[in-house]
Amino acid sequence: MLLLHGMGATGDVWRGYAGLAPDLPGHGSSAWDPPYTFEKHALAVAPLLTKPTVVIGHSMGGVIALALAALKPDLVTKVVGVVGCSRRIPRPSESGCRT
Repeated sequence: MLLLHGMGATGDVWRGYAGLAPDLPGHGSSAWDPPYTFEKHALAVAPLLTKPTVVIGHSMGGVIALALAALKPDLVTKVVGVVGCSRRIPRPSESGCRT
């Protein structure tokens, strides 16, 4: 499984999950290599896939996962896009706020 982080994050956001979680170009320990495009990011991670793989991406990582599937359909079996918060946000009635 390939796990792709969102913009401004690093592969560390996937700590605790099974799979390969690289730093995308220009993030964390990965060098910056302009231009900054989804296709270029997809091609940067493509060599990590040695067999057909499920690719999970959060936010920008989800868009890169779709680009990767379009560019290398033989290597991507499924794409899962993850969008959401990392913690629960209380409803106004739970936090004491009035609506």
